[in-house]
Amino acid sequence: MNSIYRTPLAVAALAGIVFAGGSVLAQDAAKPPADSPQQGERLDRDGRFGRAGKGRMRHGRGHDFAYGRAAELIGLTDEQRTRIEEIRKADAAALEAAHTAMAEKRRSLEEAINAEPANQAAIDSLINELSAAQTEVTRVSTGTRLKVLQVLTPEQRTKLREAREQHRSRFKP
Repeated sequence: MNSIYRTPLAVAALAGIVFAGGSVLAQDAAKPPADSPQQGERLDRDGRFGRAGKGRMRHGRGHDFAYGRAAELIGLTDEQRTRIEEIRKADAAALEAAHTAMAEKRRSLEEAINAEPANQAAIDSLINELSAAQTEVTRVSTGTRLKVLQVLTPEQRTKLREAREQHRSRFKP
């Protein structure tokens, strides 16, 4: 085919894309802004809004531990389950705040990297702030984990450690 026949096709295809895109844009305009949470949504650890679900919000695993396979494997009592749930709830606000701060630092760093012109001093400062925020998440989550481990008997801690080692060994090359 010569280019005379391709040009009308290209124009028709482009027109179709433009008209189809207009309806998509109109639908997007009706949606609330992406920078505010919707009902049932929270910031995830990467600073994105989304529904909390398995694997989305890592700091929600305390509940999984108290009632999941690990609880059955190590033989948690009802009293231990209750105590672990209390620990998780008590530390949830601090952990959520730490994750939110980390997400904000990550967004700020991304904005600084994409700024024109990029300011290396500002980027270095934001890297340090992000690092401190990540350290805080680790500190809070480790504190919660230590409190939970204190609820377990020595035998349960041993079983849990062995199960984790066995699980990790499955993923080693």
